[in-house]
Amino acid sequence: MVTNAVIQYPWKPVLEQPSADYESQFRSCVMHNVRMAQAFVSAMPERRWGRVIGINRECAMQCWPNQSAHVAGKRGRGGALRVLAQEEVGPMGVTVNQIAPSWTASENRPDQASPLWYLDGT
Repeated sequence: MVTNAVIQYPWKPVLEQPSADYESQFRSCVMHNVRMAQAFVSAMPERRWGRVIGINRECAMQCWPNQSAHVAGKRGRGGALRVLAQEEVGPMGVTVNQIAPSWTASENRPDQASPLWYLDGT
């Protein structure tokens, strides 16, 4: 099972980010993984084999301005995957990994092709 896509919002300071964005990030980042695991991973432990890959981002381990909702969602995603790996299905032969690539360009943010885009104020 591979999980990846999440909802993206404009990044704002904590005091300006609507609370609905945090709730939506939680649903998108955390609950997306929980539902996928419940649907597809639940059969892996009885076979003592399976693979789970969660695409995360390095921002889950860092702290950049205006990214609090995004980082909170990614940290929650990482936490759910770690619990699966270390405590729940990993000990039963299921491999759970996270891949956290650096910044990548997208249709929404083509300027992210540079790893330092966030320093130029865009």
